[in-house]
Amino acid sequence: MPEEQSNADKRREFILLSLRDRYPGQEGFRLPVPAGVVEDVLAYAVPEPVGGAAPHWHYVTRGLSDAPASQGVELTMRVAASTDGTGTPPLWPVDLLTYLANYVADHGHPILPNHHLDMQGPIAGEEEPGGGTEPLTAAVFSPDPALTSSNRSAGTVVFNQLIGITARDLRDALGWRTEKFIDLLTGAYPLGVTVVGRPSLRAHARLATRIDEGTAKEGSSTSHGVADRLEQKYVDGRLRLAMGPVAVEAVLSAQRTRLGFEREFTLVGPGPAVRFLPAQDTPRASVDPAGDGLIEVTRTVSDEIRARLDASPGTYELTTVNVTIEVIEADPHPKMM
Repeated sequence: MPEEQSNADKRREFILLSLRDRYPGQEGFRLPVPAGVVEDVLAYAVPEPVGGAAPHWHYVTRGLSDAPASQGVELTMRVAASTDGTGTPPLWPVDLLTYLANYVADHGHPILPNHHLDMQGPIAGEEEPGGGTEPLTAAVFSPDPALTSSNRSAGTVVFNQLIGITARDLRDALGWRTEKFIDLLTGAYPLGVTVVGRPSLRAHARLATRIDEGTAKEGSSTSHGVADRLEQKYVDGRLRLAMGPVAVEAVLSAQRTRLGFEREFTLVGPGPAVRFLPAQDTPRASVDPAGDGLIEVTRTVSDEIRARLDASPGTYELTTVNVTIEVIEADPHPKMM
């Protein structure tokens, strides 16, 4: 135990020294957090434009890398400053980062580059503007552009940055290739600064064209989706599925961006998964020996799914394959991949 504590202290010291090297002359803010895996969150002001990025606050967790499930990751985030980056940093990013850190530690799901997350609600809470502005309700992750990872005897420390995105952005990222969407995002918002109240990327005609062209040419690199709720049973030769609206959106998107490119797609949830497999001739629905649902999808089946299925609660009977899909209420917890 003493050795583990010593290594944890060394990792915390490495994080602090990395930030002091990056921001010389700044003490930064050591922000308190609720009880959990994170000891504290450090915040530093970036008051002048750097690398094209607007003035912002740079947040970094300390303590998540101690959790085995984290794979050495500490979370970072850059949030646009309302003024010139002076004063005190807003606290909602602290709540968000510590919530996600505790989720990682409790559920054993690390957050790695090109992962995405659907928070199913505004990530900035009351800080989100009204007036019809699309809120930031999701996030993507990429290596922090300014902090260097360490793999020393005290253990690995890797800095992965959270970038807030809109629901429309999330659909575009999943429909294309997440890493390319992130490249486009950080080109529009250098250093991956999260800007509360910004429009979706496709509100800009040039970026919308890039997204649409990339999706049409390359399809999606996302081979599986995380279901908010997923239940299944096979009765009298018919596969009956129950899923939430987030899962339905993933299935609908996969028809065009995965199955349309002859790539399979898997929906995973708390129990058995459901696999959608491209098929040329005869559509089938079955359950494999592991208990996972299998749907062999022809173009006709895919067309019917896109035309008939909807994220609104209800029961949808497919006629081109023996599958019934019941859409049920959403689970309010975040979904990560």
